[in-house]
Order: sequence, then C-alpha cells, then structure tokens
Amino acid sequence: MTMKTDKVSQCDRLLNALKAAGPRGVTAMQALDQGGMYRCGARIWDLKKLGHIITTERRPGMTARYRLEDSATAVRRG
Repeated sequence: MTMKTDKVSQCDRLLNALKAAGPRGVTAMQALDQGGMYRCGARIWDLKKLGHIITTERRPGMTARYRLEDSATAVRRG
C-alpha cells in the first residue's frame, strides 16, 4: 500500500466521521481513537483543499474540534 492510498482512505474515514458527528464535530483525539489518524489536522487540510467547508474550534487546554459545514451554515456563522 502506498502512502497516497493510505492518505486517501484516512480522508474518506475522516469525512465519514465528520458527516456522522453532525454539529457535535470530531476531535483530533476521537480521530486517533476511532480511526488511528495521528495527523488529523493534515487530513482536515486535505479535505479543505478538496473543497469541503470545515470549521475548527480551538479551546485552551483542549484538542481541536472539527465540524463539517454546509455552505448555508458557513455563511451564517461568518
């Protein structure tokens, strides 16, 4: 298996997790625990490059939380 193939499957798994989580979103720790993704932020960047609208919530002392937005929600949140 090549790195590119593995990266694509990680993106697919993360996108599915984001869709399933809905407004709760997915934390980097959840992505690690559930999908074995050590570089969740890099996969989020890949998904954004593909055109997905993903917001990132960072709170002090906590891991980042990522949410998949639809275009209407993203406009309202600004």
